[in-house]
Amino acid sequence: MYEASIGGFDFSIFDDIQRIRLIYAKIYLVVYLLLATILLLNFLIAILADTYANYINIGIALKNIEIIRLRLVYERHPVYH
Repeated sequence: MYEASIGGFDFSIFDDIQRIRLIYAKIYLVVYLLLATILLLNFLIAILADTYANYINIGIALKNIEIIRLRLVYERHPVYH
């Protein structure tokens, strides 16, 4: 499937079959490759979206921890107090 999706397939393998079935075979192959590509891209987007959703909460927590840490430092600072 990988080789066919990057253009490594040859339509000459369909030369043995009848003319009507030849058209159906080519259409089926192209539709299959398009659907498989869309499906794999959908999987990739789902994985990235799930990872982003997991790390967004961690980012907010780290930001709040940094604000608290800086607040404690600046409360005791002679100039910024």
